[in-house]
Amino acid sequence: MGDGAPGNPVTSCPKQSGWDATQKAAIEQALKDQKTMLEARKAELERWNEADKKKFKDCFGSDSDAARDKVKDRVDKMLELNKGYTADNVAPGDPPKDNRFAYVYPNDDKKVYVDKAFWSAPATGADSKAGVLCHEMSHFNSVGATKDHVYGTAGSKALAKSAPDKALTNADNFEYFCEGACGS
Repeated sequence: MGDGAPGNPVTSCPKQSGWDATQKAAIEQALKDQKTMLEARKAELERWNEADKKKFKDCFGSDSDAARDKVKDRVDKMLELNKGYTADNVAPGDPPKDNRFAYVYPNDDKKVYVDKAFWSAPATGADSKAGVLCHEMSHFNSVGATKDHVYGTAGSKALAKSAPDKALTNADNFEYFCEGACGS
């Protein structure tokens, strides 16, 4: 059996998430909650009534067809990615930081790194574990290639009003849209 020593190459690498049972359950629940959030937003984007348009415009500063199509495409891609995600796709931040929720490498859509602030976030709602996953996965080049132009609800609302094109590419605006937290 390969142990990595000279002459004994490792032939397979066991999956290691490094999570205890409670953490693993919280991650799996966050992924389920993320799927529920995304399905709700997809339904709004497909229904597209006046209330849906207002919520969307509150998040992104525009309710144009192009803006809607861009976000709908991102939601569809994220739902597809969510299907294959488990706790094994989530790793601890390295090095750990107290005030960081999570991060990703945009070219690697197979891993989200969560940090200390993630664990104290609520399961759903504004700034939730599920919302953090939406935020981080939106950074993936394969999903949305979003940026962090601004953080927080106040910054996101201001961006939607002053620069809708930037709001469409801002990860926090997308997170708040997924959480249904725009305008709240």
